[in-house]
Amino acid sequence: MDYTLTTTISDFCLKFSKKISETQEFTLIEELRHENFKDATQPHVHASWELRLGVDNVWNVVPPETVHDISPCLFSLEIDVHRIMITDLNGGLLTNKMIPSNLIPRHLAPELLFFLRQSQNATPLSRHLFSAALYALLDILQLLSRQTEKHPVLNLAQAVRSFLIHKYFKASLSLNDVAQAFGTSSQYLNRVLRRAKMPSIHDLLIELRLEAAEKFLRLGRYTVKDVARLTGWNSPLYFSNCFRKRFGCPPGAYSHKMQHEGPVKQEDAIKASSFR
Repeated sequence: MDYTLTTTISDFCLKFSKKISETQEFTLIEELRHENFKDATQPHVHASWELRLGVDNVWNVVPPETVHDISPCLFSLEIDVHRIMITDLNGGLLTNKMIPSNLIPRHLAPELLFFLRQSQNATPLSRHLFSAALYALLDILQLLSRQTEKHPVLNLAQAVRSFLIHKYFKASLSLNDVAQAFGTSSQYLNRVLRRAKMPSIHDLLIELRLEAAEKFLRLGRYTVKDVARLTGWNSPLYFSNCFRKRFGCPPGAYSHKMQHEGPVKQEDAIKASSFR
């Protein structure tokens, strides 16, 4: 069974085209400082680029592996060389598309955003690069909309797993939220996952959160409480208990052990947590 969405890519392209013709003002988001964790709203990290159109009509450009918090937005796009995921104002999934191999050479947005990151913010060059990235992204979305018949998005089990990979950090994420994103019930989704020999939504979410937490603990830069927040746990105690059960020791002891073995680079640890 292929998972298709009620909101088509063609519909989104019209909205996206209108927005990028109205505004290309942007801010390149910097790493959230540790001292600001306490007041941050759901601090988290993505392995991919994220473009968020704020309610103030300013684009927030979040580079990969950049710890940042959530701010109100009209919609967001998470993009890398192989995938584009789009969510709306309320966090609902609009589309999650794999990019076919024949279109990857046409997918220039990630490369343009990379050069944008190397340039100085708000310079003529950076503005030109950002404009080019937006229109390159529109181009690939339009191509994807015309290839939907030949290249289905994902089967439903894969789509659920991909959705959780991108949303595991949300502490408020419930089974009903996941079901609502796919327009069905959590019971049905769990049956689909079981037929695909995958864990339930609840178990899969815990698995993804623990894998991400293990990578953050390897960095040695974050407290156990911070790691719990970065990976979507409401309770540090519940996190510690789940981590001990999975890895055989409490998260604090695991982090200490990893530091004696030598800390890893941040980009290496977080890339390893992209679950690909």
